[in-house]
Amino acid sequence: MGFVEAVRTGFSKYVDFDGRARRSEYWWWALFQGLLLVVLQAIVIITVFIAFVPLLTQVAADGTLEPDAFGATVWLPVAITWALLAIVQLGLLLPGLAVSVRRLHDMGRSGWWYWISAVPGGSIVLIVFAVQDSHPGPNEYGENPKGIAAAWPPAPYAAAYPAPYAAAPTGPAYGPVPTPGALAVEPGRPTASAAPPIPPPTPPAAPPDAGARP
Repeated sequence: MGFVEAVRTGFSKYVDFDGRARRSEYWWWALFQGLLLVVLQAIVIITVFIAFVPLLTQVAADGTLEPDAFGATVWLPVAITWALLAIVQLGLLLPGLAVSVRRLHDMGRSGWWYWISAVPGGSIVLIVFAVQDSHPGPNEYGENPKGIAAAWPPAPYAAAYPAPYAAAPTGPAYGPVPTPGALAVEPGRPTASAAPPIPPPTPPAAPPDAGARP
């Protein structure tokens, strides 16, 4: 997912706290939000500088300040830029929270983990979570946004599964289950139909009479 698509998805899922969001969607949105806020904050700083520096220069020069120095021409541009910054921050609050919750869902975690950022050091935990890859395959929050199914068999148990089962996992997310006739047979190994029949066991011979004499 690219930058434009991530921003479009963030606004289209403005208050959508369901589903999953991959890493690229989360980090492109974080970049967009960060850049936008930095630009607006720079505008506020420049506006304050333009409005107040001449007044401070006048005070430094003769130590006086006119009574109407802080008129509308000074505070109105500052108020407008501050209001614009506040509106943008409020407008980005919900989509930013929503994409964070969906990113947590993508790793198989509850969205309530987001509130760990309210404690000291909690933001570092969220960053560590956000850089982790998606949970493979579907989870309780939806399908994998990358379209990748879970690996089968799981790595710790791969050696316990023969090749036909390892190549065709079971479950709705992995496709049809192979039939017994479709399973591969090792070369040189006889099939069940070619195996010779097992003869029934013969009864043991009767023991000789202990009282009989030769």
